[in-house]
Amino acid sequence: MRLFVALVPPEGLRRDLERRGEELRGLCRRGRVVPWENIHLTLAFLGETDRRDAVERAMGRAAGAPFSLHTARPGLHPGHEPRRTLLPTELTVEESEELARLWFRKLEGLCRFRPALALDRCRQLGVLTTCLARGYVARHPEGPLTEDDAALIGMAAPFCDIGMLGLPDPEDHREEGDPRHTILGHELLAVEGDLPLLRYGAEIALWHHRNADGSGWPQDMDGEAPLSAMLVHTALRLQHYLHYYQGYEDALDRAVRTMKGEVGSILTEEMAGLLEETRQLRAALL
Repeated sequence: MRLFVALVPPEGLRRDLERRGEELRGLCRRGRVVPWENIHLTLAFLGETDRRDAVERAMGRAAGAPFSLHTARPGLHPGHEPRRTLLPTELTVEESEELARLWFRKLEGLCRFRPALALDRCRQLGVLTTCLARGYVARHPEGPLTEDDAALIGMAAPFCDIGMLGLPDPEDHREEGDPRHTILGHELLAVEGDLPLLRYGAEIALWHHRNADGSGWPQDMDGEAPLSAMLVHTALRLQHYLHYYQGYEDALDRAVRTMKGEVGSILTEEMAGLLEETRQLRAALL
């Protein structure tokens, strides 16, 4: 006799799990949904045994404090295929921010092997990108970006060069000029479904070196870079010139003037226009 110890959740929770299962079935190649009346929470699997009486006696002596159950994020039970987890299709901005912070802490442990991924630089890039993205939203209140999008793009920006971790030579300081890191970063962050933080991260990783005139990377794809990548690209240029003019009291003003000379080749007129909000940029740099 195969025995296991399980809890039977309240009927309302079981019906909710059945409904969620029906929603997920459309995303799966095969599988079935367990009817609500059969849903249970396995605590221990005992396997084949004929000691039913002993199990019942042990269960009779078991005791524990009351606790509550609630549904969380979906996942896939590991079977013959490699273990994997379904990513939720929706995260709040706060949950996305916590996820980005977690990744940033993990990135911190790897940055020592990649000088171009200095943490302070990554953090500043996120701040500058958020400022530019919010400026874009203010100029275009009808879309295509919302305040939440601006926040998510700012969270994704620090990971734009994460593909450098996949380049073979940690001593090669020319790695920032290696287009392979854009492809590697995209492959790392691209997932099935539409989780906005990862979607922005993937497109930024692939397109953040694309210039307004079509030069830069990627070269094998037509069209303009996605808006998220254009914002990060502009923030990267600004960061570059802020470093170049470091030590000048008017470093920001000098950087903005220089970048306006790049309109049409490196930057679009739209992106250069966002640099006019120097007061917000100055505040972001404090």
